[in-house]
Amino acid sequence: MKTLLTVIALTALVTGSTAHLEAQSIGSAVSVEIHRGDADANKMVDYSDAKTMLDILFGGARQFVSTRDFDYNEDDQFNIADVGALLRDLQETGGRRSQPTLGKAVLGDANDDGHVDIADLTVFLQWLFGGGPRPKAPVEALDANRDGRIDIADFQALQQAVGG
Repeated sequence: MKTLLTVIALTALVTGSTAHLEAQSIGSAVSVEIHRGDADANKMVDYSDAKTMLDILFGGARQFVSTRDFDYNEDDQFNIADVGALLRDLQETGGRRSQPTLGKAVLGDANDDGHVDIADLTVFLQWLFGGGPRPKAPVEALDANRDGRIDIADFQALQQAVGG
């Protein structure tokens, strides 16, 4: 596995970036849609989302949406308190269509820590080619070259931005 990741990284270094970016793009703020509570990404907030959250927290299931979507109680963390808040809300209101809110993310910040650095390259590469966990960042932040796809060109753009 490490060998495959090394080969991919070296290939990206040798071939150079095919994406032509303005230097200020990566690291700048981008608008993102947050669907709080929609853990299974079906555009509904219902009891299946609570089950998905529990499976991710305790069952080792993989997440397919941004960690921000799991943060139901908006305390900037994903934990059992979010499941409890979701269940309390569902008892009062029942299921409903997820209503996106707008948030901000940093373009290229794969680990969603507020800045772009070598750690983002590692997270991105392990997820894209190594079967690692999904990055915490919203999808819009992962599309570093803004072409509507998440692929090796985004890794190359990130690599170029951090001076790798």
